[in-house]
Amino acid sequence: MPIHRAAQVGDANVAEVLLQAGVDVDTKDPNLGRTPLSFAAENGHADVVRLLLAKEGIDVNSKSNSNRIPLSWAVANGHADVVRLLLATEGVDVNTKSDDNRTPLSLAAECGHADVVGLLLAKEGVDVNSQSSGGQTPLSEAAQNGHVDVVTLLLARDDVDVHLKDNGGRTALDLAMGDDRKEICQLLQSHMESSPGIS
Repeated sequence: MPIHRAAQVGDANVAEVLLQAGVDVDTKDPNLGRTPLSFAAENGHADVVRLLLAKEGIDVNSKSNSNRIPLSWAVANGHADVVRLLLATEGVDVNTKSDDNRTPLSLAAECGHADVVGLLLAKEGVDVNSQSSGGQTPLSEAAQNGHVDVVTLLLARDDVDVHLKDNGGRTALDLAMGDDRKEICQLLQSHMESSPGIS
């Protein structure tokens, strides 16, 4: 569909013409179940995202067939400017879960997008201990993938639980040790020692 194509490639002029002509802003792609906002967010087209968000009644939490919302697509690709726009939109669900039970924070942590993680952590009500289908938290995702800056941001939170275990019984420290992440291991060990009562 033309509006999806314009959103995907970032053609704000075409998108604006189509929106003025009355195209349904929440129309879904028949194959993936994705809206124009989803495609624009995934590809980091802030101008198109702004246009779409300005439409009255737009569903900022529209879910694709895999249950990802536009925010999830934006954070996975590290598009901080788009993430800012979406987080500033009333009603955005920062804790929505995709098919594998992963939140936007979990996706950003896994990919190592520290700037995006910072934006999400600043959002009131964000669940820092959300667990995926495999039981992994944003902290364990970041630790396993060697993202020191993200681990540091998450450990700065008073409500992060370093003792949570995934479905295999592994903590974030266990996952970091498996990949020989010395700096991350030291950070996690220090934090675990300072909060021994959580288990």
